[in-house]
Amino acid sequence: MNDNLKQLLKEASKGQPPPPTPLFETSLSEQPVEIKEKVEEQPIQQTFVETQEEKQVVEQSISVGVAALTSWLPLNVSKFENMKMVTISVRDVKPDVDLVLAVSDLETPDSKRLKIIEGANTQFVLNLPGVAMSVFNSGYYILFAHPQHQNMFIKGYSLRNNLFVVLCLAHSGMLLPYNMFKVKKKTTTVTLILPPEESIIQKLDTPLDRRIFELRYRQSEKAKVLPKVKDAVEWMLARAVETTDVNHLIQIDNVLMNTLK
Repeated sequence: MNDNLKQLLKEASKGQPPPPTPLFETSLSEQPVEIKEKVEEQPIQQTFVETQEEKQVVEQSISVGVAALTSWLPLNVSKFENMKMVTISVRDVKPDVDLVLAVSDLETPDSKRLKIIEGANTQFVLNLPGVAMSVFNSGYYILFAHPQHQNMFIKGYSLRNNLFVVLCLAHSGMLLPYNMFKVKKKTTTVTLILPPEESIIQKLDTPLDRRIFELRYRQSEKAKVLPKVKDAVEWMLARAVETTDVNHLIQIDNVLMNTLK
């Protein structure tokens, strides 16, 4: 797993290199905003959910709390090499409502651009350690680490102030989605089901149904020969690295999830 972590982080941050020393002085400061209220970390609990098919199958899951972005980001931003927090002191402007970030420019990585996340105090993320984060015009994306399972990562997409969660199995340098859901408003905890590793890994080596794959993702019609599911997955993940639209990223993960079933 450790050998593949750098590759996963590279894909998660869209291949952005570490930012140079920020050029913000005087009225701009890169110190994290002051946290006025603490968000209690929700304890991780082990629960077991039983389902009945041909025989009883036991799935292991955990409950994870959610936290306001304004409280979560100052505790995690130091892990993200492609961005820094910026504090702007302006009269009559509340410092804990919106967030200002200095983010590495995709076109010129040696420079930065300012990104503003409005209403960040009402936007919620999973209360898990952050591994990587990217901010786009359409929203932002966060990769979370599972606190106990090194081969599981969680993607969080913010789209129009809604949080979409994608559970992924980390295998051979790839993040393989297997579950996706939207977090409802006023939700305090979410349940994360651990990945069915064996079935996902076995699926990678099976022949790809190209017709169904093209129906799910029309852009794949121009792709070269994709004999196996693994070939299609690698092709889709390569497209995701070049994508900066949250809607498109969610679509790609949805296609991957259904292809791996």
